[in-house]
Amino acid sequence: FSRRHLLALIAGASLPTLATAVCLPGLGPVPQLNPTPAAIAVTVSGGYVALFHADLFDVGPATRRAADRDTLDDLASAVVVVTTAGRVVEVNDSAERLFGVRRPGVLGTPLSAVADVDETTLSAVVPGTDPGPDATTADRTVSLDVDGDARTFVVKTSTLTDPTGQPVGATLVFQDVTEERAREQRLQVLNRVLRHNLRNDLNVVHGYLSAALDRVDDDETAEMIRTARREAASLAGLGEKARSLEQ
Repeated sequence: FSRRHLLALIAGASLPTLATAVCLPGLGPVPQLNPTPAAIAVTVSGGYVALFHADLFDVGPATRRAADRDTLDDLASAVVVVTTAGRVVEVNDSAERLFGVRRPGVLGTPLSAVADVDETTLSAVVPGTDPGPDATTADRTVSLDVDGDARTFVVKTSTLTDPTGQPVGATLVFQDVTEERAREQRLQVLNRVLRHNLRNDLNVVHGYLSAALDRVDDDETAEMIRTARREAASLAGLGEKARSLEQ
């Protein structure tokens, strides 16, 4: 129920009790008047309105829980929900497959029982623990063993709060970036190799052009060689600029 519905139900259920109390000897302003039947009628009327006109049970918690459950299970990334003490309260289907666990068996256990993360990482991603002087609030990268294969994950954390804004837990999303990181490393190696080869080849070209320039007497040909030499030097400088930009 929402807070509004809950308050309405409490108020409605309290009316007959209050009406009966008013009828006790010496309490009611008019002892001959018994307001209990009227209070019951008001309560019944309010219940009818809540049931059939305010959709009280159409917005019940079961519907929300089912929606939350389906939303979590539809995510391709593993999701683990923990309390501020680091206790697991929910895992999705992807987390069950990734970590080789079953939902009933891990509920209430520490996060480390589900995901084999080190203490530094654990303290950084679980709210309510001491993160230490070197911890940051940024996404954390962890390496986990999955079926004997080392996989790299970025752990994205979202803090869960109660209606007063106080933290009550966190949602941890384990995003597998193993292939992405491997692709980045391959591109970096390829970039370095190409840049190294480009620089060496252009140095050779520059040397031959300088030697050729010393052997020609034709001014037009000499100018063409000088232009080619400048272009080679410009390309070599472009490779160095690319290296600086990457750094």
